[in-house]
Amino acid sequence: MHTYLLTDLFSYSIAIAGVMALFKFKNSPSEFRPFILLIWFGLLNEVISTVMDYVVVCNAVNSNIYVLAEYFFILWFFKNMETASVKAFYIMLAAGMMVWCLDNLVLHTLQTTNSLFRIFSGLVIVFLSVEYLNLLFFSRVHHLACNSGFLICTAFIIFFSYKAVFEVYFVLRHFWSDAFYINIFHVLVYVNIFTNLIFAFAMLCLPKKNKFILVYS
Repeated sequence: MHTYLLTDLFSYSIAIAGVMALFKFKNSPSEFRPFILLIWFGLLNEVISTVMDYVVVCNAVNSNIYVLAEYFFILWFFKNMETASVKAFYIMLAAGMMVWCLDNLVLHTLQTTNSLFRIFSGLVIVFLSVEYLNLLFFSRVHHLACNSGFLICTAFIIFFSYKAVFEVYFVLRHFWSDAFYINIFHVLVYVNIFTNLIFAFAMLCLPKKNKFILVYS
């Protein structure tokens, strides 16, 4: 199978979590609703990207819009999980929107794949994920391997850490060979599959509505 087609197919691994979320959404705790919406929006973006690739041979516009929506949904998720206060949520959201506008409307255009906002948002998401895991560890929550919050944040750390590094390489791509850049992109594809499978398992482990999620002191 052609490498591009295989990569395109792998990107739809998010559909596994999306299908599971259909069965879990009604009885899921409200804290996880933003994450479920993120899963569905991510799947929709993959469909749009596929169409754009074949129609106009470029999915940069919808991808640039998607990363801003992704950032919003994840910030909303962390606000619900009480990792970010309401004030911090709005500050980080406003900062993200300013960086996005700078990256996509001032320094570059929506028609190109831009890295500044992706690096910024990735670092913010990794920071919030680590903060949430710290709360879990200090609260001594048991059975972390089946804790949806733990699984989601672990996947966030894995994916967005690598994605931020990848975007730095993309900015500096003129200093590297094409073969090197292609290789690190292929790694990103497999990292994406792995994190999507973790998301699917997190959906499987999602507690029922009103079930206690996390205890702080």
